[in-house]
Amino acid sequence: MLEVTESNSSRRREQLRDGLLQLDLDAFITHNSSNRQYLSGFTGSFGLVIIAANGSDLLLTDSRYIEQAQSQCPGLSIVEFKRDWSIIARQLRDLGVNRAGYESYHVAVQWLTEAQENITDVEWVGTQGIVEDLRIVKDQSEIAAIREAQEITEAVFAEILESVKPGIVERDLATEFMYLTRKHGAENLPFDPIIASGPRSALPHGRPTDKVIQAGEFVTFDIGAKIDGYRSDMTRTIVVGKADARQREVYELVLKAEEVGIAAMRSGQSGQEIDAMVRDVIDSSEYKEYAFRYGVGHGVGLDIHERPLFSAVCPDTLSPGMVITMEPGIYIPGWGGVRIEDMVVVTEGDPEVISTTTKKLLEV
Repeated sequence: MLEVTESNSSRRREQLRDGLLQLDLDAFITHNSSNRQYLSGFTGSFGLVIIAANGSDLLLTDSRYIEQAQSQCPGLSIVEFKRDWSIIARQLRDLGVNRAGYESYHVAVQWLTEAQENITDVEWVGTQGIVEDLRIVKDQSEIAAIREAQEITEAVFAEILESVKPGIVERDLATEFMYLTRKHGAENLPFDPIIASGPRSALPHGRPTDKVIQAGEFVTFDIGAKIDGYRSDMTRTIVVGKADARQREVYELVLKAEEVGIAAMRSGQSGQEIDAMVRDVIDSSEYKEYAFRYGVGHGVGLDIHERPLFSAVCPDTLSPGMVITMEPGIYIPGWGGVRIEDMVVVTEGDPEVISTTTKKLLEV
């Protein structure tokens, strides 16, 4: 299990503090749940973190979470907060804050309006992605949590395969997966499982329905688990019964594209270049018009989709410690689709694939 130590959280806050100095900010406020946990270790559902340029950092939360916050957030002052702007105003005044940063991507217009109306002696400055810029590279404790989540995902997938047979309903498989994931020790699921069979496997995000799975069909599983806030993400496509020649051809083409992409996931490589390499594999085949339209990979961590995001416009260059998916697919309307997805850790050398479940076409 992930241990958020004072050294982990304080190191992250110090890194953020360097950014505050560059932006000429006296403080930074976040109540985004992922950024809040990253900077403090706090996992409660309500609270805001104030990172001060002078090092006097605070967590404001309500009475339900005071004891939890004191346990989870070493190095932070804990302040009981009753959704009263006067409490925030007093804390900012005590910190000597003149310019406070807020997160433009995460703050509601109503929150900002109330902040400006109730705390008029502070200049509110919008920031973009300054915590996410730190989160893009994972430390060893974060990667360990992602590995644990992936181990659970794979163990449950192996059990679920025993239930896949003609006549079973997609929704029943999804329900069993959710139950087994919690039974295996996950704190939660990172997203609702995607389980789509037959022609529905051509839907990249096909949610499970009451469709009955038939012999000879593809079934796509896009699944994961969550440990201490950190998530895993894996996709496998199987065949119920024996694969025909076209199914095998499409599957092998997607697998080749994924292998090309994974091999390219090296430090210094750009997301744009990797996305293009993978697309070229499918675009050079007769299945070009059915190739995936989404970015071929995304970062995974406290959020299931976070930077870097592989696409034709991805600005990020890979660095050691990034954890990113590789997930090309082919989707043929009315027939079916294939996606294969793995999480990869970027290292100083060869890319490291976290998942160990076979990518050989499974016929169950």
